[in-house]
Amino acid sequence: MGGLDFAGGTPVHISSGAAALAYSVMLGKRSGYSDTNGLPYRPHNVTHIVLGTVFLWVGWFGFNASGFVPAWAAVIFGVVGAGACNYATKLKYLIRVDDALDIFGEHGVGGIVGNLLTSFFAADYIAHLDGFTEIPGGWLNRHWIQLAYQLADCVSGFVYSFFGTCLILFVMNLIPGLSLRATEEEEALGMDDAQLGEFAYDYVELRRETSDVIDSEVVAKV
Repeated sequence: MGGLDFAGGTPVHISSGAAALAYSVMLGKRSGYSDTNGLPYRPHNVTHIVLGTVFLWVGWFGFNASGFVPAWAAVIFGVVGAGACNYATKLKYLIRVDDALDIFGEHGVGGIVGNLLTSFFAADYIAHLDGFTEIPGGWLNRHWIQLAYQLADCVSGFVYSFFGTCLILFVMNLIPGLSLRATEEEEALGMDDAQLGEFAYDYVELRRETSDVIDSEVVAKV
């Protein structure tokens, strides 16, 4: 197809973003979900957020576009990609889907932006640094058609993953025991408790302990 994809932007990020969007469409919205504000859930485990960021930061050194683009272009990739992904997290309200983890906005849009930017900044001399890889390059080499190749790569990967995932989920939902959607009671109880019999934070017990401490202090003062 002529696309340049050194780090797996299409098979990893675009495909996972498209699959997540398909899952959100097939699964439907959670109970109480608002098309304008979503649900009042926020990231709450700071330790896991930091660990996840560190793992991604270090691990992604092995997944970069340095096989095709100059190092200075990474700054442009980072600024444009981060800005696009940040605003893309609001797309779920526009298209009215419940993408709880913003997978489409982060991975899907990020993969598309990175893939398209490669068409502008891919350079033949960078790819040839290994001594044998030869590419026509992108717009830096005045190879204007590369943008069309990258766009075709994005579209084909997205369509394949989206409709393939929809088909798989449709078949799964017909199989007893593989229903995609939980009951309203299970949603209200919480999936950790309903499916695993455990939960991250025992707020009920915490309230009991707090109440006992307050009552003890009141009695002591009296």
